[in-house]
Amino acid sequence: MEGKKSVIIYVDWGYTFDALGNEEAGKLIKHFFNYVRDLNPEPPDKLTQIAFEPVKQTLKRDLLKWRQIINKRAESGKLGGIKSGESRRWKQKEANEASDSKTKQNEANEASDSKTKQNEANEAVSDTVSVSETIKEKVITPELKSSAAKYDSFISFFNKKLNKWYRGDSKSKRQFMARLKEGYTGDDFALAIKNLLKDAHHIDSEFQWATPELITRVDKLQYFINIPTE
Repeated sequence: MEGKKSVIIYVDWGYTFDALGNEEAGKLIKHFFNYVRDLNPEPPDKLTQIAFEPVKQTLKRDLLKWRQIINKRAESGKLGGIKSGESRRWKQKEANEASDSKTKQNEANEASDSKTKQNEANEAVSDTVSVSETIKEKVITPELKSSAAKYDSFISFFNKKLNKWYRGDSKSKRQFMARLKEGYTGDDFALAIKNLLKDAHHIDSEFQWATPELITRVDKLQYFINIPTE
């Protein structure tokens, strides 16, 4: 058990101890602790050897699984070092995209101003467009822009926390917008992403299945928001 400071004790081992007398059980538990401390003990008698064998095999399986997890985490650390060298390029790419987005936003604003002026001109010559429709146009447009900005912020936060490079997609964006309409907030998504980072299943799979599409599903979002924390 070299390198480990703890072991898992299984409840069903208790049946073995129950079947032994106090003296026999004492020999077995002493042999157990000598084994997990790497003292390479020899069983004091045949009964102890037989009773300990299934326990020994379970300990070996657990040790193998533990070493596999340690190796995976070590490999993830190496990959993290490699990816850090690419992060500068990614940040530059984000800056370029932000610049493009700002240009597009300015163009959209100009188009909106032009449309507003056209609407005003139309109203001057015709009363077919109601005042309520004009108000609706002015209110909805900024709201949609705000939702799009929130999605971009969500993708950026997701990539930063998981060291990913997703650019977003129509499905996760559609799901994200639906969650906003249902009352979820940016803080809810941030909490869910932070809890996902602590999930044992995703840690073991090196976050292979952790995607924006996954976290924007209503069932997954609700699960990771309410996941118990230590």
